[in-house]
Amino acid sequence: MARPVFLLLIGLILASCRPDPGPPRLRIVDAWTPPLNAEAPTGAVYLTLYNDGGPDTLLTASTDAAERVELHESREEQGMMRMRRLDALPLPPRSETRLEPGGKHLMLVGFTPPAGDTLALRLHFSVSGERTVAVALEGSRF
Repeated sequence: MARPVFLLLIGLILASCRPDPGPPRLRIVDAWTPPLNAEAPTGAVYLTLYNDGGPDTLLTASTDAAERVELHESREEQGMMRMRRLDALPLPPRSETRLEPGGKHLMLVGFTPPAGDTLALRLHFSVSGERTVAVALEGSRF
């Protein structure tokens, strides 16, 4: 009788162990920026990051179309929307991370929209290195 209990316990332990996810496997999709605010030379980039592998971290971003790119998070505090700068964005294993209006986003400071329908945005990751994504310049998203 002890053998079936032992085998059951081993089976439960093995079932609870997840295999090593290996290196990060990033997919970057649905990158877009809304129309430029005529009153301020800033813009925002929204996108979705899928990490189908091990952990990674978005460290910085850059583009020739802006003086600098900052990672920000908007959140409601005491009934007011506040924005704060983030140092980095962790991407856990097997995760989906959305940069979206009203949440985390990339802020384009000193933004000058390039000619054409897209801008090239370079994303710098701690493990995956640099990835370039084409960001759609939306004419009337809102």
